[in-house]
Amino acid sequence: MGSVERRSGQGPPVSRRRALALGAAAAIGGSTGVGGLRLPIAAAAATGQTYDDGNGAIPTGVSGDPERVIIVGAGFAGLAASNALRSAGVESVVFEGRRRVGGRARTKTVGGYPVDVGCSWIHDPIGNPMARFADQVGIDRDSADIELDVARFRLYDGVLGGEVPLDHKLAAFARYLEFDDQLGDYAAELGPDASLRDAALLYLDRQNLAPDDYRYTRFALRLVSEQFEANWWGNTSLTYAAEPGRDYQGVGEGEFPRGGYRGLVRAMASGAAEVRRGCRVTAIESGRNGVRVRVRRVGEGARSERWVSGSHVLVTVPLGILQRGLIRFDPGLPESKRRAIRLIRNGRFEKVALAFDEPFWEDATHTHILHSPTGRFRHALTLDLQRISGFPVLVCFNAGRAGIRAERLGPDALLADVLAMLETVLARPVPRPLDHFITNWRRDPFSHGSYSTVSKGTDSSLLDDLAAPVAGRVLFAGEATLRGRNGYADGAMTTGIREAKRLLRASEVTLRTR
Repeated sequence: MGSVERRSGQGPPVSRRRALALGAAAAIGGSTGVGGLRLPIAAAAATGQTYDDGNGAIPTGVSGDPERVIIVGAGFAGLAASNALRSAGVESVVFEGRRRVGGRARTKTVGGYPVDVGCSWIHDPIGNPMARFADQVGIDRDSADIELDVARFRLYDGVLGGEVPLDHKLAAFARYLEFDDQLGDYAAELGPDASLRDAALLYLDRQNLAPDDYRYTRFALRLVSEQFEANWWGNTSLTYAAEPGRDYQGVGEGEFPRGGYRGLVRAMASGAAEVRRGCRVTAIESGRNGVRVRVRRVGEGARSERWVSGSHVLVTVPLGILQRGLIRFDPGLPESKRRAIRLIRNGRFEKVALAFDEPFWEDATHTHILHSPTGRFRHALTLDLQRISGFPVLVCFNAGRAGIRAERLGPDALLADVLAMLETVLARPVPRPLDHFITNWRRDPFSHGSYSTVSKGTDSSLLDDLAAPVAGRVLFAGEATLRGRNGYADGAMTTGIREAKRLLRASEVTLRTR
């Protein structure tokens, strides 16, 4: 029925944390993991397929016919909207400040290998529109259900100075499954001002665990919470975390598009209208009969500014751009919109990608690296791309406060810190990497942050407020405008489809490739 294929008999919707817990349960049941398995894809379909945004309803709130739609931002939201409008014969123009398309979907070549330094997974791929689009354009995927390898994770205990015993490691992640199942109960018990951390500590207190098992379980709970929310778990809303996600399914984390997200970006862009790169929108004016936007060439100053007119404007820039006031709106945005921009949390998630001559860390019993279940929570997860994609690259994740610390260290000190961690965990010398890449999304002038989450004391209605059209002419899309799938690349894509439906007054749209 469009982009979201509802499936009966699949159980409740999978939350953004529940997938990891399901993988832990599978490992406890004896799975040896499927990392590196090449998944078959459907034969590439005709160039056009229909999609919706999860239902057949037609969004309202738009005035006038779409004649020339100005789209601000060439991430998945903007590209999907432009693609759908072009398929319907509606003119659009996309302005993108970067010299590339894709936004926070970025594939870098590190040591000769494609590494996604923004979004990596297609999470919960069954029924997911991003997976369906990958099938449409013939992009294969690799299983990246790392949770099925939990029995082989190298979980290092920084207190005792050694690896966590297998049974204790499995028990810790099994308890996460139990905790995740009880999130709704804890949200009802603790109320709307509680955080994920509040619920986790209460759960732990009720388990009467031995000190070591307490630390291991606390690590598992915090790891999953912060990796998904890109936020310190003490500031993530419990009521938000307890909400079900969209009705997509999967065994674990999901799949990696082979060759990185850049193939999906290029395919979506190939069916979109012209993208004018290096063009930053600095102001938006709207009236009864249309809009106009002020565009400045990046690096050329005010003399390069000009005004471009259209029937509507679709704003798809990351939350950080709106929070910094880098686009002036005239008339100003309503208070509900300004409040949402102010209160939605802009998360921190940074990666250190290391390419080596060979996968020196591999042995017969270990794979992905989890580090230091202690109070010093840094470099908590290092992903083994040899296991997933078949090339000798490690990618170290730092989310929430760890992401802030990573930025404060600076690139040279951060690289040294990650290599020192690997030497400690692996108990062997670590060679210098052949190549490396370190992200800093907060300082990226076109994002100023990683992806959105909801802080304690607020709720997901803020995402709905950010999504609402203004005066029938100014529309909004992007991952931060979709309840139940914010923070995901497929969420951004879905919002572009939603706004194209709104403009076209249609129940579904068509996405094509050139």
